[in-house]
Amino acid sequence: MPVGLGDVLRPAPNVTARIVGGEAFVMHLVSLRTFSLNETSTAVWLLADGIRSAGGIITALMDEYEVGEAECRQTVLDLLDRLVEEDLLVLAGSHD
Repeated sequence: MPVGLGDVLRPAPNVTARIVGGEAFVMHLVSLRTFSLNETSTAVWLLADGIRSAGGIITALMDEYEVGEAECRQTVLDLLDRLVEEDLLVLAGSHD
């Protein structure tokens, strides 16, 4: 199910991440798969804090990167969908 603007996401409990040189390196501790996020994707990762909604993440990034709403919304929602599909992010309140 695609991430919606009102969805609040947080890192999955079986994930660890480190920020090195402005980029996140994320490891899924069950599958042992690792992911390298670029600077913009790292900003999304850090904003997915279990408090801010997907819409709030988009607003924060539009302010920081001076990008248009439509482009930012599509890019962020696509990234959040991918991070959820990879079991790196979960809906806040979820115990998985």
